[in-house]
Amino acid sequence: MLAAGGLLAAGCVAAGCATAGRDAAGVPGGAATTGRAEVTLENVTPYFWEIAVFTRAGAPVETVQVGPREAVPLELPGGTYAIELRLRSGPAMAEAVRRIEATFEAGAAYVWPLATLRTAGGAEVAAR
Repeated sequence: MLAAGGLLAAGCVAAGCATAGRDAAGVPGGAATTGRAEVTLENVTPYFWEIAVFTRAGAPVETVQVGPREAVPLELPGGTYAIELRLRSGPAMAEAVRRIEATFEAGAAYVWPLATLRTAGGAEVAAR
């Protein structure tokens, strides 16, 4: 139960931390020139994650695997998406899926930390 709570908190932390960090305007080939948002999934845990991105209507857009302590960049058209966060290893992996909605602005850049309550430094991640 504590592990499932950790994943739930991770989803909440991730949803709260998916904020615009910088503008890519003027960067050749950057998000501003393509009308896309740059989203970096930053795994701060020793676990494997699977992140699936869907349109609001449920059509699949992209699925990525994020390894322990890995950062994976995504480029998405600006808009609102349904996101599924699934812990693929670790204490809460059995039925640990969190589905949330997130909006990304075209031309903006986001850093989305993936964490659980059991992650060392989890309190610092949650405070960001």
